[in-house]
Amino acid sequence: MRVSDLMNDRPIVIRKDDLVTKARSTLRDSPYEILPVVDDERMLIGMVTLSDVLGITSTRSNIRVEGIMKDVGFVLSPDTEIQEAVKKFIQHGDIEAPVTTEENILVGAISSRDILRGVVESRKKPKVKYVREIMRELPFTCLPDDPVSKVWMKMRSESHKACPVIKKKKFIGYLSQREILSAGFARIERESSRIKSSTKVERIMRPKIITTTPDSKIETVAKKILKFDVPYIFVEKYKKIIGILENNDLLRAYF
Repeated sequence: MRVSDLMNDRPIVIRKDDLVTKARSTLRDSPYEILPVVDDERMLIGMVTLSDVLGITSTRSNIRVEGIMKDVGFVLSPDTEIQEAVKKFIQHGDIEAPVTTEENILVGAISSRDILRGVVESRKKPKVKYVREIMRELPFTCLPDDPVSKVWMKMRSESHKACPVIKKKKFIGYLSQREILSAGFARIERESSRIKSSTKVERIMRPKIITTTPDSKIETVAKKILKFDVPYIFVEKYKKIIGILENNDLLRAYF
């Protein structure tokens, strides 16, 4: 199986001269976390991430994409074997990657979710059997009445994309970069002393949808995370959240 078998051959792109506000709205209205930046010949020249647009202050909201775009971590070829693509995703910690020709022309994009779906549909057997063998420890939690700005700054400083929300020792939902952006909150990193800091997590968090257990089978969890279309699944034991799994974690189980 190759990247060309699973990639999206019509990726959403943005130009370096576009306003950051356009990048923000494009990411808010799409399921992606990365926007490739291309020139008029569709040559890949950089990328903008969801985290990038959340870090822009109001005084800089009129700047161009060129002012915040960063170098692309890695690219894949349409002919790259899926196993090699998975290694790159895990090595770089990314969940999406652009697909280019040898001339660096953008021809597609692929995510770890795309690969996981392909793996499940092909009925490939995982190399490990249970969630407890690959789950990661829970980084930190937050409370429903915590300010969004406070939680976001902690997520960003510790490079975490999601935070489970706990109320009376029970898991009730989670907050991620996606919820923050989708709710219309941006530029909060340097505005924590303003009115936005009073916005509580419970107002924009995503309610609890699904969880799994340490003894659940990898194949079952992979199907579940795809069925419910969520980027994370939290691991629960005795009604307490003890870990987290993302698509990349599940791919490690197969490769």
